Amino acid sequence: MILALVTCPDGWRLEYSGFLVSCYKSSTDIKRSSYVCLDGAPEGTTTAAWTDEKALFLPTEVLCTQLPCSTYTNGQDVNCVVCSK
Repeated sequence: MILALVTCPDGWRLEYSGFLVSCYKSSTDIKRSSYVCLDGAPEGTTTAAWTDEKALFLPTEVLCTQLPCSTYTNGQDVNCVVCSK
């Protein structure tokens, strides 16, 4: 997984591109999990109901106090790619 890119470096094969996300289990437990690159065209289902065993993915946004705003736009979702060699 490579952050902040939409294409793979030369010599690497693109598996998929998307957005950096993490999740929380409920609105009362906002501890973030590991970060993952969620496919930009994910498949979903309408048959599953929300339960305590599921998690909600949230996009990771740029915060200019943590990253240079000359390079990134404040509030922008972070792109990512998954590449293989």
